[in-house]
Amino acid sequence: YLLKVFNDNVNLGLKEKKIDLWLKEHKIPGFVSPEEKVYIDGIFKSYILENIKDADAISMFIKKKHIKLMKVTNKDLVGLMLDASKKLELLHKSNKIAGDISENNIHIAFYIDNDSFGIGNLPADAYTDIYTDPNAYEKSGRVNMDKQTDMYAFAILTFKILTRLHPFNGTYKK
Repeated sequence: YLLKVFNDNVNLGLKEKKIDLWLKEHKIPGFVSPEEKVYIDGIFKSYILENIKDADAISMFIKKKHIKLMKVTNKDLVGLMLDASKKLELLHKSNKIAGDISENNIHIAFYIDNDSFGIGNLPADAYTDIYTDPNAYEKSGRVNMDKQTDMYAFAILTFKILTRLHPFNGTYKK
């Protein structure tokens, strides 16, 4: 098992509500699900999730040296991203938003960081700037995520995995 511990600046009430929803009814194949909530001094602080053995983050495929060492072909990378896209489609069909799609939150065969997902009326509450749709930024500074912003992030990530380059060479200026 793995333990996810939150930083002090995280809205623990929102995270706990999301974990409650995942524990009740929201398990989806291909997504690492929370197993149990953890309380310290009676306050929700973290959760335990199943360990995913031999499921490295896809970030390793952005580095040419890893691709050469592992003898990974472009066909392999396309297959990996096609599998990830099917899982994202399952998530969207269950009316959830991933929000923080990045090479660190997708592992081979699994999506992680489910506590950041948008579930029910609870918003997705994390994102990675370099994958965030510029249209998602509101004047207030809030980032409004939906299925379209997930697809934007996924397209940017797929481009980066296949070319090892970000198509816009950096972060959108807010």
